[in-house]
Amino acid sequence: MSWAWAPSAANGLADLADLAAAWSNPSDAKLAERGGEKYLLTSASGGFAAVVPYPAGDRAYWAANVGGRANPHSIELLPDGNVAVAASTGGWVRIYTASQGQCRPRAGTTSSRFRTGRICCG
Repeated sequence: MSWAWAPSAANGLADLADLAAAWSNPSDAKLAERGGEKYLLTSASGGFAAVVPYPAGDRAYWAANVGGRANPHSIELLPDGNVAVAASTGGWVRIYTASQGQCRPRAGTTSSRFRTGRICCG
């Protein structure tokens, strides 16, 4: 193994209990590039979805618990910086406005909401 990542206190995600709990049964992990920067895109059937700078892994560009009942299984970083997540059981593809700013998760935010540190969009 040459590199590994999981939500943790070190990357600012473990303090948000719903994100840590949603990290179960990872179903997608791939690298993407945008603006000369590389990112790990990952989703887990437990509801977790994230875009993480690679190889730093020290924060999240975007992260959310999109709901485990929906079974998110794929994620894409779009050219405009937004994030698309597909959920098989939920029968949807959603576009999240990740381009609005860096993710700064904080305790007390709703699990299905996008976090930027400046705004919280449903």
